[in-house]
Amino acid sequence: MPRGPRLDAPGVVHHVMVRGIEQREVFQHDDDRADFVRRLARLLPDTQTTCLAWCVLPNHAHLALRSGPRGLSYLMRRLLTGYAVAFNRRRGRVGHLFQNRYRSIVCEEEPYLLALVRYVHLNPLRAGIVTGLKALAEYPWCGHGTLMGRVENPWQDTAEVLARFGETLERAREEYAAFVAAEPGLDDEARTRTETAERLAANAIAADVTPRPVGADPRGAWGSPDFVEALRARTASERAESEVNCRSVVEAVCRVLGLSPHALASGRRTRPLSNGRAVVAYVARTRYRIGGAALAEALGMSPPAVTFAERRGAQLLKRRVDLRTSLQYFLN
Repeated sequence: MPRGPRLDAPGVVHHVMVRGIEQREVFQHDDDRADFVRRLARLLPDTQTTCLAWCVLPNHAHLALRSGPRGLSYLMRRLLTGYAVAFNRRRGRVGHLFQNRYRSIVCEEEPYLLALVRYVHLNPLRAGIVTGLKALAEYPWCGHGTLMGRVENPWQDTAEVLARFGETLERAREEYAAFVAAEPGLDDEARTRTETAERLAANAIAADVTPRPVGADPRGAWGSPDFVEALRARTASERAESEVNCRSVVEAVCRVLGLSPHALASGRRTRPLSNGRAVVAYVARTRYRIGGAALAEALGMSPPAVTFAERRGAQLLKRRVDLRTSLQYFLN
């Protein structure tokens, strides 16, 4: 069964879950966890993505991320691919490390964002890795300690979360701590939705299925019908626009390099065609935020090949000032 497109748009909050293949431990030691966190910290500013909550457990990880201009998939592809390669090298293993693709659920900020932050940060406690909230505040592989001021992670956006709890830092931390200790401070209807969302999310991780909170979209969204419909329409509009942009990039690159779109998508491996695909991949991804799957179809490549082509395109355009200038003329 083909996998459907993700709901995504710049500024949207996602609950992201990654799990080791066959539920194996993919974060076995502190050096593994530190490597994953370093990569995440480096990629967040590069992709203009915000991390609101996170935790790393032995066989899976949770992230609450706000998408940047290039979308969630760009960050996650770089994060997981880079980590998997490094992990395999450290452990002398080969093959896939993570189970399928990562899972992501869009989240309407009211009333679900704070419930999401709490759910993510309580995972080490639920898993028995720490024995209480005091120990959780000292646990280095979870964002809770950063919000409490006990662990330093400057890349984590604590200001946005704490601003929802109080005007001063001290008051905000007190209120946040009370919220995590199961004192939501919400009305009965919101509390019911929040508790249901958290319970279903916890069950989903255990059963390895996508959470579907009450009133949420069946494709995986924590939010009202209006929120889901608006995001779905926005995603569809951006997808249609990206198809037009993809054709424009292909036509511009073919004109500059003297290639044909048909040859570019033929799969033939000649240096001119490989260079053309590389330039298309780089320009389409960086300038128009076109997804890897759409590019793979347009270029007759696999999605992983698009990633490598994008890197080659960046190097090629860095060397070829004349090529950059010509492309800017045709694309403007």
